[in-house]
Amino acid sequence: MADIGNHTTYRHSEAENYPINPSPQLDKEMGLKLKEKVRMFIDTDNIIRKLKEAAKEQTRKRNKLMQEILEFMENYNIEDLKSSDGVRLRFKRTQVKEPLSAKMIKERMDHELEKYPYKSKEEIEKCIFERDMMEKKCLRRLKARE
Repeated sequence: MADIGNHTTYRHSEAENYPINPSPQLDKEMGLKLKEKVRMFIDTDNIIRKLKEAAKEQTRKRNKLMQEILEFMENYNIEDLKSSDGVRLRFKRTQVKEPLSAKMIKERMDHELEKYPYKSKEEIEKCIFERDMMEKKCLRRLKARE
């Protein structure tokens, strides 16, 4: 924490620390302005943190509702929904490759190298990086038609 009053600033150097220029004299008014700015910064930062936490909570709530809506739409073969305020929701299925993790690669490398020690590099790479397809379901919010 800085003390308001006379002080000398130092620049860090690998060889030595030496004074640069003495700071200008800080008067009481400048100190009060600085304290007010620091207080405003901390208050603003606290508000931002609270808003971020609230946004996380709303995202969790939205994701839970989305799962329930997806299940309903899938069970009753509904592809599009339109709300009274004109917002449209679309149930969409896509085929994607399964995620590839470092753990999975290591396990497959160990398995493939033990199982087929004389395979070519290309064959081993194909076995290691080959992934199954999986279905991904999502809910898309579409712009209302005007």
